[in-house]
Amino acid sequence: MSFWEKITKGTAEGLLGGVGDFVKDVRTAITGKEPMTAEQIIKLDEQAKALEQAVLNADVTIAQGQMDINKVEAASSSLFRGGWRPAVGWICAFSLAYQFLM
Repeated sequence: MSFWEKITKGTAEGLLGGVGDFVKDVRTAITGKEPMTAEQIIKLDEQAKALEQAVLNADVTIAQGQMDINKVEAASSSLFRGGWRPAVGWICAFSLAYQFLM
């Protein structure tokens, strides 16, 4: 049954079915692709989850590497390497106190 036959059928079912087919045809004409099946959507969802997990694993690896570097720097007895963090902290605290309290 064509689009016009469904619309002129006169029932709500015919009207809605005709409009639904029309919308699907317009989407296909615009995108050039057929609507996705449920299996394709599930497969894409699984691929997206796998990609998200890979990105999360990469982020965790980077964070772990940075934590290891921070531990080595903090354990250093050199004032240039291990002492810059407290110095920056005190400078920032003093600057904020001077700017907003004094």
